[in-house]
Amino acid sequence: MERQRTAKKLRDVPPELTFITLDEIAGRLADITELQKQILTTLREQVPRGITFEEEKTVTFLEPWKCDFINSKPHHPVHRIEIINRGPDEVHALVEIKDEETPYEITVEADEIIPVDVKRPAIKRVYFHVDKDKTADIKLIGLY
Repeated sequence: MERQRTAKKLRDVPPELTFITLDEIAGRLADITELQKQILTTLREQVPRGITFEEEKTVTFLEPWKCDFINSKPHHPVHRIEIINRGPDEVHALVEIKDEETPYEITVEADEIIPVDVKRPAIKRVYFHVDKDKTADIKLIGLY
């Protein structure tokens, strides 16, 4: 019985007010739709595709290694990397993160695995170098 009274009251509302109310509802729905699009875009950027890649290189003092994810494979920042040092000496890595001024400095000992996970596609480049008269075999696994 209560619904019938409410329905009658809504029918008695002047058309101008009905139009204003419906216009306000439409505006709020449009705002919600835009917000949902932004949320979906953010989620798609943050969730990794689940594709891994591997790179291997021997790093010497005269031949440091730069792994650039923007200008070479996979051509966009990655979510996670694993630095595997197969030795015989330690290697120094600089991990460049998007929107951060200074790169992370990491020293990877021989036979050590160091994961770097930033939970978003933000790892742009990694630079590897060793001390003078040292060498290291490096394997880099990335996730994008």
